[in-house]
Amino acid sequence: MLDEWVRALTGNKDATSFFKSKQGKYLVIIAICLGLLALIWGPSASTDNSVKQLAEVPDQFTTSNHVKMQLTQELKHILGQIEGAGKVEVSITLASDGAKSYAGNSVEEQRQISETTQGGSQQTIEKKSSRDLVVSSGSPLLIESKFPEVIGVLIVAEGAKSSSVKEKIASAAATLLDIPPHKVSVMPGQEGGI
Repeated sequence: MLDEWVRALTGNKDATSFFKSKQGKYLVIIAICLGLLALIWGPSASTDNSVKQLAEVPDQFTTSNHVKMQLTQELKHILGQIEGAGKVEVSITLASDGAKSYAGNSVEEQRQISETTQGGSQQTIEKKSSRDLVVSSGSPLLIESKFPEVIGVLIVAEGAKSSSVKEKIASAAATLLDIPPHKVSVMPGQEGGI
């Protein structure tokens, strides 16, 4: 097949003479170089994609909805235990998903270049820094995970019609969530309506 292509390209019936010619040798060298480039670029592109995929893997247990649901259920259960509270419903507003810090290797390079010309000398400082994520067992190494900030809490309780019960519920919620009392709103609910 290659012989036929060379014959058609050169118009010569002898394909081996083409490969012995200068033009044929250049063509072979170019083909080999292209093959080597394909081998070199192939694995590095897939490695870059695997690193990107690793960095984008979400942690299913720290999403805002999961934390919010767990916190809401726990608070609802505890506040429902307060004497006179009755049935309780809770709604929590979070500022974010929280913050996570991952271990990384930081590399900082500084290079000073001095150039002297007839007009004087010039100094240039180049700074380069990079940070690589530390991976353990195929996932990023988590150093610290901060709980999301609670912006506010709305509590609807059957027993909140009584000011003493309302105060107990608000105080308990503020203490449990470690937030100021002005971020907690307690409202009376309809009996049997919650």
